[in-house]
Amino acid sequence: MAKTRATGEGTIAKRTDARYQAAAYIYRPDRTKVRKSVYGNTREEIGNKLVELREETRQGIQAATSAMSLGPVFITATGRATGPRSMNRMLTILCRDAKVRRVRVHDLRHTCASLLLAQGVDARTIMETLGHSTITMTLDTYAHVMQTTPKAAADQMDHALGLDEPEGEDDGEPGSESAA
Repeated sequence: MAKTRATGEGTIAKRTDARYQAAAYIYRPDRTKVRKSVYGNTREEIGNKLVELREETRQGIQAATSAMSLGPVFITATGRATGPRSMNRMLTILCRDAKVRRVRVHDLRHTCASLLLAQGVDARTIMETLGHSTITMTLDTYAHVMQTTPKAAADQMDHALGLDEPEGEDDGEPGSESAA
């Protein structure tokens, strides 16, 4: 057990067994954040291990950044990338001219996710489309949209099990047979 708890980034604590312990956060290329603990016999050894972890983090961030860099999504008439503020300004003008409620580009992301969920697209695909780092983020953010789907899921299960009634059939109650 440590005499002082190593909770902060790079905090070095001396353990009761005379060893040292430190913790640091690294970012993997898939953009996940991971807490790593390092142990050593001297403060210098721990310092070297923390330097290695920081280098690993730097490489992870570079890999994630290069993987995300798809180039400009929107461009101007001259071929230059359009920044987010310009996009929101143009969208405001378009909404005003169309006499509809003003929306931001970020609102369009939510609309995209909501429509995809309503169409039955799986959460993993939506997570990747939006660039969320975890499926939990997607599910937590759009849980309210998914509340409307239990009935649809039950209907699909009925259909898969052959329990759904074809249209035009009677309600199945005794005495309600149609006259032939």
